[in-house]
Amino acid sequence: MSMATIAKNERQLTLYYSSESSTGKQTAGYVQSSDQPISLVDITKQNPTPTHWTDLAEMVGKTVDQLIDKEHPDISKEIQHADLEPNDWLKIIAKTPQVIKDPIAVMGERAKQIVTATEVLKFFDVDSAGIEKKPVGEEPTTTRTTKDENFIDE
Repeated sequence: MSMATIAKNERQLTLYYSSESSTGKQTAGYVQSSDQPISLVDITKQNPTPTHWTDLAEMVGKTVDQLIDKEHPDISKEIQHADLEPNDWLKIIAKTPQVIKDPIAVMGERAKQIVTATEVLKFFDVDSAGIEKKPVGEEPTTTRTTKDENFIDE
């Protein structure tokens, strides 16, 4: 399936999060405090389409069901251990988007499911390894100096 449906701006961080999740709220707070151009998508108010969810899962290297917190109180015991098809999981997400396990950050071609809020800082500041050393007294270069490189261990 094509990932053309997800906006992939190298200069903007897009965060898909749930405002009902502690991690989601904290991650959104970190993102909002940055000077980075951002787009926040609260999935409980603006649920992405099934195609978007499929694309996001592919971008983070997971299946759709791996995005879901199967222990979430909004998922019944029968469904928690069921062997469902991807379309069935997409229907569950459509009805109860708050079951998404963790926020997903997207920047350009890179995407990561954020498990702890501070991980988002590492995600959109991945090129700190590219900062050149300067003589004492000179300001360091703090703008992006690398392209298409990801210094985060997956």
